[in-house]
Amino acid sequence: MEKSHAKCLLLINTLSGRGGMLDIAAIKRKLEDKYGKVDIKEIKDTAFDMNKVCKGYDYLAVGGGDGTLNNAINYVCRNNINLIYIPAGTLNDSYRNLRYVDKPEYIDLGKVGQRYFSYVLAAGTFTPIGYNTNIKLKKAIKQAAYFLAIFREYKVNRIKARISIDTEQFQDEYTLIMIVNSKSVFGFGFNKLYSNHTGKAHLLLISTPKRPASFIKLFFLFFRAFFIGFNKPVQSKNLIFKEFSKLELELVHPTPFCIDGEKQVLQGSNRIVILKDGLRLLYL
Repeated sequence: MEKSHAKCLLLINTLSGRGGMLDIAAIKRKLEDKYGKVDIKEIKDTAFDMNKVCKGYDYLAVGGGDGTLNNAINYVCRNNINLIYIPAGTLNDSYRNLRYVDKPEYIDLGKVGQRYFSYVLAAGTFTPIGYNTNIKLKKAIKQAAYFLAIFREYKVNRIKARISIDTEQFQDEYTLIMIVNSKSVFGFGFNKLYSNHTGKAHLLLISTPKRPASFIKLFFLFFRAFFIGFNKPVQSKNLIFKEFSKLELELVHPTPFCIDGEKQVLQGSNRIVILKDGLRLLYL
């Protein structure tokens, strides 16, 4: 499409960690040089109607955090338009992830049901910090807001689930279920096996300790996962870290998941697939 006939929407989430600090005029000039006429709209959260806001544009430029990017990804994948991402969140795990790819204009995407995600799908211990952390606190103390939330969310969870990968099946009560399509999640760069353009992600399962005095054991399991990290697959009694391209997740009860910083309740049977080079990202 010729630049003179293209239309670009610059969508800024002013409540994201650094959304209010962006030099919008300078960004608009750069976008106009590359992508044609630019309109600007500001939003104050990620819960808005993308179809209504973005309809009629050839390019969508998004300034915000992981949740804003997730909504944008789902819109552009369903409407076949171009996406430009301007990181303006607090942690920006999605953008951190792009530093580790050798061809950053294409990234692998995950998909659960009809929803796409870029870097994480997770439920259980700690995961609500992705969507529950106070916005004002994030703007005031940045990344420290997430570390404060870690103490509040250090809880034993009991998620009854069955996970099937090819011919393997895992069934237990889990305190954490995490699909990782990234090197970094919640600021922890623990996935040393991450590689883009493979059509594969990693499954992290931490079983719920059986004994009542379980917080000490839970601490060591989480220390092993997030502070030591993974440079090879692991499969032990309480900890699994395994590569996959598609899996089936069967949940006994409705369970809130963090999907790229957004909350979504999953229930019943869920098919999760990783799409090789599923999204093309453009840059300023």
